[in-house]
Amino acid sequence: MRNHIVLVFILNSFFVSSQTNGYVEYDVSKNFAWDFHTVKTLSFNETQSIFTALKKVESDSEVTTDEKTGGLSVIFRSKTKRFVLNDLEKDSLFNQEIFYKQKPITKEKTTVIPWKLQDSTKTIGEFKCQLAIGEFRGRTYHAWFTQDIPVRFGPWKLQGLPGLILEANDEQYKVSYRAKKVSISPMIIDSINTDEAIELQSFIKAKPQYLKEIEKNMGSKLPRNGTVEMNLPNRNTQQEISYEWEVEVIENH
Repeated sequence: MRNHIVLVFILNSFFVSSQTNGYVEYDVSKNFAWDFHTVKTLSFNETQSIFTALKKVESDSEVTTDEKTGGLSVIFRSKTKRFVLNDLEKDSLFNQEIFYKQKPITKEKTTVIPWKLQDSTKTIGEFKCQLAIGEFRGRTYHAWFTQDIPVRFGPWKLQGLPGLILEANDEQYKVSYRAKKVSISPMIIDSINTDEAIELQSFIKAKPQYLKEIEKNMGSKLPRNGTVEMNLPNRNTQQEISYEWEVEVIENH
């Protein structure tokens, strides 16, 4: 009888340690310029994960001119299902961006967050989780991860811990992710064409010029002497406040 119990324990340990395929639903809350709540999913296997909206609820906007009044209005038209794809084999992270009518896929190195493991633990659902704290692009995140699911993935670009991140928020609670459903099962990540992905740094640097082109195009549709002035959103109202290449430039000076 004793030998049987030991055998079951070993088999169960092996079963837990092999949980490298699955699916998580997260409640997502963002509070920047306005409150935003949605549900997003993370599908993962041993080498890839993809984080995306549960439904196509994120719309692109198009700015148009009212021919009678000359005023500007924003019309929501097509819907784009944004995603963040983490590919460990390519050591790359791909992100579906939306910037006015542009919808490029950007590419960057798989994020490296200097996590510091804490002694705090808690249970989320049936999983024992440990706290880790790390700073990433201007925000400090508190993340709860479980080694019961030994993959390095998590919501959005948060990853790199020795277990799946089930809960995370920045210190100011401007953004938070809460797992509401976890399913362990074989998972195939849909193939996404990333051949034409552009470097994130190039995309960020090109934004001001692209904005000027939009201003010029919109200004041509206004009555005589009409002007249009557009500005990039304040970084403090964005999830990524600063980028590592910007910090490097400051340090070099």
